[in-house]
This record gives sequence, C-alpha cells and structure tokens, in this order.
Amino acid sequence: AILQTFIYGLLTKYSPDELQMYLLDFSSHMLASFEDAPHVGGVVSDNQEDRLDKFFNMLTDMLNERRGILQGGNYTQYVQAYGIKIPAIMVVIDNFAAFRAKCGEKYDELLQRLAREGVGYGIFMVVSSQGFGIAEIPTRLGDSIRTVISLEQQDKFKYMDVLRRSRIDS
Repeated sequence: AILQTFIYGLLTKYSPDELQMYLLDFSSHMLASFEDAPHVGGVVSDNQEDRLDKFFNMLTDMLNERRGILQGGNYTQYVQAYGIKIPAIMVVIDNFAAFRAKCGEKYDELLQRLAREGVGYGIFMVVSSQGFGIAEIPTRLGDSIRTVISLEQQDKFKYMDVLRRSRIDS
C-alpha cells in the first residue's frame, strides 16, 4: 500500500510533462491500477518477459540519449537552464526479490548503472524489498542506493541491515 500511495502522490503532484513512470509489478499486481494514468508509460508484470526485455532496451536507450542531451551536465542543471523540456523518469520495481527470482542477474548491470548514474540524467529508481542480501537487493546494487525508507522490522539488527549501518543507538 505504501508504494501505491507514493505513486499516487507523484501522479497528483506532477504533470505528465514533468514526470513519466514505468512500473514493474512483481508482487500483488496492484500497480496495474495505474496503467491508464497519462504519466505511466507501461506496467510490466512477472509473466511478461518479452515486455520486460523491451523495457530494459528502452531504458538503455533513454540513459544513452540523456547522456547526449545533457552533454556532461546533469538533469538539475539542465532544468535550471532550460526549464522542464524533458520529463523526469521514475522506474518502480515492486518486490525486487521476485523480480530477481524471475530474471536472475540478467538486468543487474543495467540496474547498477541506473542506481549509479540515473539521478544525474533525471531517471530515478524506486524498489520495494524485504531488505538487502543474496535473496533481496544484492550488496553491489545496495551500495549505490542513496535513500532507504524502512518500515517496521523484527529487531534492531534487521534495521542495521536495511539502513546499512554498523550500529543503531537505542
């Protein structure tokens, strides 16, 4: 429900000229309710492998195209200089563990690149997960994620894992 609330909030705050979204739904299929929103370029679910390949090819093209458009600058500088001529892009992956179980490591390199470079190009990634680790978000990708929001965890040690901390004050 939190992911749906987050998406709905963005849809009501920004116009389609300011924000475009691509939703990968590997969980409850609740993101399909956003499919007809003018901001949403598509919703791909876990049984649509051909659409998933097309999406990641398109994402690669978007990253490369924006590198050329921004010519060494970043998206924030571009918007300050010219206004919003190209929309921000939000890629949402609901249930990252199920996504990886279905796809394996096929898209890991591109997702790593997106986590590392995407913000500079105005392409943002949001993932939902139970945490970090082999079965969830791998360490290599987790190290590139800048902001983590954690809901209730079983104990403080799980918070340490999720928030990437070596200790948490009680």
